[in-house]
Amino acid sequence: MNAHDAARDDWAALVAAAPSPFITQTPEWMDCLVELGDYIDVSRQYRFSDGRQAVLPLARRSRPSRGLALYHSLPPAWGFAGLVGDDPRREDLELVLDDLAALGAASVTVRPSPFVSEAWDAAAPASVRRAARTTHIVDLADGFEAIWLGRVKGSTRTRVRRAEREGVVVEQDATGAYIDAFYDLYVAWLRNRARRRRLPLPVATALGRRREPRRKFEVVAQAFPQACTTWVALLNDRPVASCIQLTYGDHSVYWRGYSNLQVAGPTRANYLLQKVMIEEAVNRGCRWHHLGESGGVESLMRFKAAFGADQHRSDAFHLDRVPIRGVRQVASRARSHVEAALARRSPTRAR
Repeated sequence: MNAHDAARDDWAALVAAAPSPFITQTPEWMDCLVELGDYIDVSRQYRFSDGRQAVLPLARRSRPSRGLALYHSLPPAWGFAGLVGDDPRREDLELVLDDLAALGAASVTVRPSPFVSEAWDAAAPASVRRAARTTHIVDLADGFEAIWLGRVKGSTRTRVRRAEREGVVVEQDATGAYIDAFYDLYVAWLRNRARRRRLPLPVATALGRRREPRRKFEVVAQAFPQACTTWVALLNDRPVASCIQLTYGDHSVYWRGYSNLQVAGPTRANYLLQKVMIEEAVNRGCRWHHLGESGGVESLMRFKAAFGADQHRSDAFHLDRVPIRGVRQVASRARSHVEAALARRSPTRAR
């Protein structure tokens, strides 16, 4: 096997020829990631002994923390990657894992498509740490009517009808014009969560903006004007819920969604949004609608299952040269302690 930095033209050709690529496996998606400045593109291209080729989209922190190089395919909150090309064989994945281990990075994380997660698991040696995850996916093969009447729960259809009776109106935009409304709902969601946790609003809001900057969604909307759709649910012309849908080839992805729960909850606006996204995915010829991971939150899992979504493995694979897992666990505990301390010291600020 020959391995080297990915050539953009070859990468684009592999995406075009792949049987069912994700938007997150494209070079244009990597461009969006790099444009924000936190990562650089270090994607790898492979030529196997029989002439077949593949690319692994791979990003590295542009400013390594204390010299620790962390590689991601892809970083958190940027979706799945893994190899793009022909369906990978076990021997291909074994060679790729050997190449990644030889990079000398402190840690390399690969989050492949859920449809090939088991193949990566079979190829990975015991030294590769698995992080068990699941994602929810709706199979769209039977068409919208069969899904809506046969697989979506009756109580869910009732909630959608209630949203329509309440006067919730859904609008869509693929130019980026609704990113402001979407992001305003995200910031409001951050503030509501801070109040529940009794955290200082400025601190919680700043951290949330850092994790999910407005520019991220603007860049993606500009890069994918046909594939990135922002949906907004309005009640009396006021945005009460919004989400972003990515449609590319066989895949529709419910990428992000936020709402004003005090209004969207009683009116069931989020149920109406999910319905129109599934219908849009079918109309665009997608085979799958991805509802994402739920982090073990039962209410989210029930919501997704109510739309006919099935659970699929979406494990992450970590090649660690240093005890990154322990460092992350310590950081997580420290963050929890800081939040608790802030809540004790400022009980009135979050009201």
